[in-house]
Amino acid sequence: MTVKRAFVDYYRERDISPVHQDISDRERHFGRRSSLYRFLGIPPLYVEGAHVLEFGPGSGDNALHTASLGPERYVLVDGNPRGVTETRAKLASALPEGVVEVVPSYVEDFKVAERFDLVVAEGLIPFQNEPVGFARHIASFVRPGGMLVVTCADSASAIGEIGRRLLANRIAPPSLPYAERRAQLSPVFASHLATLEGMSRSVDDWVDDNIAQPLTGKLYSMADAIESLGADGFIVTGSSPQFFTDWRWYKRVFGDERQFNERAIDSYYENIVNFLDYRETLAPHEAAVGRRIRTATDALYEAMHADDAGDPTGLPAAIAHLKEIAPLVKPIAPSTAASLDALANALSGDAKTAAGTNAFSPHFGRGQQYLSFTRDH
Repeated sequence: MTVKRAFVDYYRERDISPVHQDISDRERHFGRRSSLYRFLGIPPLYVEGAHVLEFGPGSGDNALHTASLGPERYVLVDGNPRGVTETRAKLASALPEGVVEVVPSYVEDFKVAERFDLVVAEGLIPFQNEPVGFARHIASFVRPGGMLVVTCADSASAIGEIGRRLLANRIAPPSLPYAERRAQLSPVFASHLATLEGMSRSVDDWVDDNIAQPLTGKLYSMADAIESLGADGFIVTGSSPQFFTDWRWYKRVFGDERQFNERAIDSYYENIVNFLDYRETLAPHEAAVGRRIRTATDALYEAMHADDAGDPTGLPAAIAHLKEIAPLVKPIAPSTAASLDALANALSGDAKTAAGTNAFSPHFGRGQQYLSFTRDH
């Protein structure tokens, strides 16, 4: 099974936009977004008076904060009619007339000659059929010297969602009608999500977006992003979470010695266990260990694909891969290994009972990460 367009086809078919944020406390919502931009190295004055392009704004909740920073021009592109309607309504009074333009278009079909100071693509690139080419198309709209923000997800950071999809297939099979399946799964995973401090989405939206919809495309790790976008002249600038540091004296950093992207990729592999479990903040480990863990979690993701498609070999393969990952992780993060063992046991037994009670319930990876890039002159 292959989805032609990740996310948007599923949303359009059901007339949904399951990406709403809790903005009942606007000060808190804006504070979160301001912190994100700080991590990414984007000060408010960079956005003020800038030309901004955002792909996939969804509900428009996050766009409210960007609009509050006073861009001179703000173009938002979305292929989901519900998302277009909601974003237009949210931004109608946020900026002066003529500043905001909401364009109904698929990302891959969007073409303009204009280049922008800031381009944002949040929650959009991972799980596309060809995420590298998709991201490079998005990045092509950044002017030289401008900034790009993308989000990434890999099989290690998404292990919480992978595990819950495997559990969900035992509790409420994908063959069930959409509404019935969500009704069965939301109460099960509500207790899991309640352990996430700062969770700002409804349980139903989370189930729709992470569990119920088909995810047949490819992941897009931070290493993928840095390598592929680096080939187009983009230099990594910031991240959330912030995981790389550089102690070099700036006077020695020029020419072939710059290597900002290469050092960031090394830091990524040295922190795989931290991406595997958001509860852990551990010292970097050997990059070789991170690569072995990523190889095993990549295999787990493929087993999840097989299970989603009804392949009877998918579940046994997933359990085997979990039993391979846990010993790799245990010397570095014993509690993470225990959570993965608990998941393997739940999948081997009564998943519905175990899902609500075992040690895996509070375990999530770091899910979606943010990277910012500057387009080199």
